[in-house]
Amino acid sequence: MYTCGTAHVNTCPRAHMYYLGEFLMNGDGMATNVRLTTAEQEAIRQKAIEFNKILIKQGKQPMRDSELVHKILEKSVHCARLSESGEVIIESE
Repeated sequence: MYTCGTAHVNTCPRAHMYYLGEFLMNGDGMATNVRLTTAEQEAIRQKAIEFNKILIKQGKQPMRDSELVHKILEKSVHCARLSESGEVIIESE
């Protein structure tokens, strides 16, 4: 579980945004929404389809898009670093 305030994946004003909520929790235990662009939402959807095909073949329950985003954050947020130029990078463990 994460303890962060409002998080915005992309704040580009000209990009159409979608909310994908219920997977981040703020310090009060309340759900926090994350806004995704159309492209980000589609990338998550495609990855969920790919993973769900595998999960179903293994006899496991498929996961919702929001569950996938939660798992990705859970596994990668501790690997996030800021480069000297200010770019966010994800380093492998």
